[in-house]
Amino acid sequence: MREFNLPESCTVVSVRGLHRQLTELAASQSDVSLNASNVTAIDAASLQTLTAFIIAQNQSGKKTIWTGCSATFTDAVSLLGLKEQLGLL
Repeated sequence: MREFNLPESCTVVSVRGLHRQLTELAASQSDVSLNASNVTAIDAASLQTLTAFIIAQNQSGKKTIWTGCSATFTDAVSLLGLKEQLGLL
């Protein structure tokens, strides 16, 4: 299982980098554990990118688990109604 720690700031300014990193993770063909416990800022663009990654992982039969989530992260996920899509139920 590969581990990935989301950066403190996940915003449109850094979404290309996040997309590139998640694309590399997906190419590794392994299960992934995501940690969002250090996230202090996140926007819809980053959450859309994460959602697309998790959907692609699921469609490929790979697992994605969360090992930690900050209050900022979970609040944004709830606000946008993405708990189910991100596997945070």
